[in-house]
Amino acid sequence: MALAVTVAAAVIGGVGWFLLSWLVMDTAVGDAAGEGVGVAFGVLIVVSVLGVLRSSRTLRAAESADSTDSGEDPESSS
Repeated sequence: MALAVTVAAAVIGGVGWFLLSWLVMDTAVGDAAGEGVGVAFGVLIVVSVLGVLRSSRTLRAAESADSTDSGEDPESSS
């Protein structure tokens, strides 16, 4: 599901930029297509960075929950 949303965001961003560049700014079709592909890759990079930040925050929260243990091994004899 997350992959589909990511791909959809990249495609929508790229196509939207292509249409904006080609129709509104009267850029040549080839140049507008290149810009659209660049925007799609840019969206993928932004989504990737956000995913890394999100997963690192989740990992940090899980590690801090683990560190609240007493630190003693329950199977060791005293």
